[in-house]
Amino acid sequence: MKLRLALLAALLPTAALAQTWSVEQLKARRGGFLEDNLKPSAEVVAIRGGEIGLLPGERLGPGEALRTEAGTVLLQDAEGRRLGLAERSQLRFDPDGPRLRIGELWVAAPDALVVLAGDHRLTVSGVATLRLSSTGGRISVVEGTVEGAPGGPVTAGISRAWTSDEVGADEPMTPDATAGLEAWRAERFEPSSRAGLARDRLHLRVAGGILYSGGTEWGLGGIEGRIRIAGPVWLALGGAFAGRSPFDGEPGPVRWTAPISVGPRFDFDLPRGFFLGGGIDGQVLVGAECATAEVCVLQTRVEPGVRAVLHGGVLLARRFGMDLQLAGGVARRRVPSLVAGEADTVVPDPQIDGTFGVFVRF
Repeated sequence: MKLRLALLAALLPTAALAQTWSVEQLKARRGGFLEDNLKPSAEVVAIRGGEIGLLPGERLGPGEALRTEAGTVLLQDAEGRRLGLAERSQLRFDPDGPRLRIGELWVAAPDALVVLAGDHRLTVSGVATLRLSSTGGRISVVEGTVEGAPGGPVTAGISRAWTSDEVGADEPMTPDATAGLEAWRAERFEPSSRAGLARDRLHLRVAGGILYSGGTEWGLGGIEGRIRIAGPVWLALGGAFAGRSPFDGEPGPVRWTAPISVGPRFDFDLPRGFFLGGGIDGQVLVGAECATAEVCVLQTRVEPGVRAVLHGGVLLARRFGMDLQLAGGVARRRVPSLVAGEADTVVPDPQIDGTFGVFVRF
């Protein structure tokens, strides 16, 4: 009896290890697209009496469950078998194997792995994708076979769907379908750099709008670059050119100006690809101004300024988006004296501008 207990105690850690899964990769949808995630979020949670955000390296085992919203998770066991749970999916860890309750699950098992999908007990030996809904499911096998599927085993290169009433015919996977499945897997279960999806590190923005300065309206156009420093923190550097607005009648002393700005930005992602952000810029305004009040002799001016920026926009595709930016601040302005030889008068010059832009992400 004592020998049996000793053997049981020795085997328990090994059995527990074989039934646990380590979190290898987490992704969350930011700006409409899946990006690597290294901190707990509500997009991928473990259910352990309550919902708990996950971190890479955590382990999950029998009695626990996973739920994803706008995120994905890649798991691996001690034998090197991997499970990838896609967005809006649920996976429960039963004593006899992981059970897909709803959603999509990618499976890579060099050795046979039992996966429960609804009422079906599947044995996956190879690479396959399982999709399960309230009305049926689909198995697509890239490598190896899946035993126990409705209608019999499914072999490599075959996709089969079923409903509660019938089992569909086997559908050979075309090269395009196989490539599409691989792209689906890479986007969700590979680190962004390895999957060929460059991180969102740089934005180039081209914009146009209206600048209100010195009591005058100007037409404004320019280009801006934004470099991610860390998380939601960016550094923006831009240059623009402002010419007289056609809505303004009499020309003023300032004939043109070219604002150059640099400053931090703080951007925050919203649902459905929208985002909102803002920051503070230091500015240098280079322009041409009449040097005297009597006769207009153009003279180059360089004036400092500062402004607050608020912008919001939406991603139209993975690399392209559009936004609206509003800014307001103040710059120094020197007004030529009416008396020859006297120093210019320095006054604050309120600056307000609004621009509409399009940008490319790198």
